[in-house]
Order: sequence, then C-alpha cells, then structure tokens
Amino acid sequence: MSKYVGCIINELEESEVIDNDFGLFVISVKIDDSGEIYETESIEPINKIGVDIEHEECLFHVSSGKEALKVSEAYTEIAMIDSGFSLVSALEKTLDDSWVRIDNPVIGFGENIDDKRFFIVCQA
Repeated sequence: MSKYVGCIINELEESEVIDNDFGLFVISVKIDDSGEIYETESIEPINKIGVDIEHEECLFHVSSGKEALKVSEAYTEIAMIDSGFSLVSALEKTLDDSWVRIDNPVIGFGENIDDKRFFIVCQA
C-alpha cells in the first residue's frame, strides 16, 4: 500500500497542474476497514527530506510552524534517491527524555491548486 520514490517522481512529472512554487505538505488521514477516509488527522508542512538507507526509506520530515519546502526544491532532492525506496512521513518527538521518529507510510498524493499546495497523504 505504501508508495515509492518512483511514484512521486511520476506524479510530479506527469501533472499539468502542480507548479514548482507549490508548498509541500503531509496530510494524515484515518481510514476505516473498507478503505474509506473518515477523518483528517492533521496537515503539516514538510520542511526537510531525508534518507534512511538501512530501511530504504525516503523521509518527509514534518514540523509545525516551519515553512514548507517548495516542490522545485523537493524534486531535486527526491530525484537523487533510489526509486525503489518507500515514502514515509517522519515526525520526530521526544518521549520520556528519548528521541523517537514516528514513521507513517505514504498512501497517495493530492493537490490544492488555489492554495498552491501539494499533499503527501499518509495513514495516521
């Protein structure tokens, strides 16, 4: 169900509506047993893209209050990552004095043309 680097590259290259100045955001959704979205958990800006070589993941780091990367900035970084790496949103938190990274798989993409936002959709 998770998407891969090749999927987002194809999405951005084939889209006729997503411009380079669109901001990049993660939208977390809850999905019921039938596969339908029943709630939007959060919308957060992606402020950094990373790679987890060990787990073969492209990480979309989210952080409230920071400015979102532009699609043009992100595309340059994503294009250098192995197309078979899976896509995940990565939220870094401190719990009980320990640093943890919470990864959620990317399940789709979307856009809001009026607000110039490109969404990475992940399951909450």
